[in-house]
Amino acid sequence: MGRRMGRGRRGGRGMGRGMGRGGAVGMGADLGAAPVPMPLQPAHSPAGDDELMILKNQAEAMSQQMRQIQERIRQLEGGGQGRTTATVQPEKCTGCGRCVEVCPVEAVRLEAEVAVVDAQACTGCGACVEDCPNEAISMA
Repeated sequence: MGRRMGRGRRGGRGMGRGMGRGGAVGMGADLGAAPVPMPLQPAHSPAGDDELMILKNQAEAMSQQMRQIQERIRQLEGGGQGRTTATVQPEKCTGCGRCVEVCPVEAVRLEAEVAVVDAQACTGCGACVEDCPNEAISMA
């Protein structure tokens, strides 16, 4: 044993009854204290004008995202009213059937060599629009 006879750096004068002098030194000295919350800040602190610009950009992006979420909520609550669906321009349609093949919900069918979209079944994914070689289908 060393000079302190195994009693640690402060000499162990508290005798295990919480009567020490509070002179803890080293790791874990303040294990019972709650961490102090730090304000959210970027990793590097930009100058005032730069920070203002960054915050405005973040606020605008969040605002746009909120508008999109609210619009989707309105669409879902309205039972599909006002939602985007595919529409066919019959004069451009050649009846090739590619739109029927790519529709993931089978909302497109051919009638008399012209594509017809079931607006109730259409989810507005746009797969038929992208695959139509004649640009006969659009979203409305």
